[in-house]
Amino acid sequence: MKFKFTSLSSAEENSINNYTGEKSGEYIIKEFINMKSAVQYVANNSGFVTTDDEKKSFVVRNIFKKN
Repeated sequence: MKFKFTSLSSAEENSINNYTGEKSGEYIIKEFINMKSAVQYVANNSGFVTTDDEKKSFVVRNIFKKN
């Protein structure tokens, strides 16, 4: 299953002036067996997620199952 890791929570999105929606927020999509594995991955990495090429990394605020 694919999961989308985002850098902003909805409350943070609402508090940012001129926030234009999800496209301007950072996100990374990774594949895991289930949500528990995705959460464990983030926990094992001190709350961070990094792209495979290691060019982008951020603190995870939300994890969503990608359809």
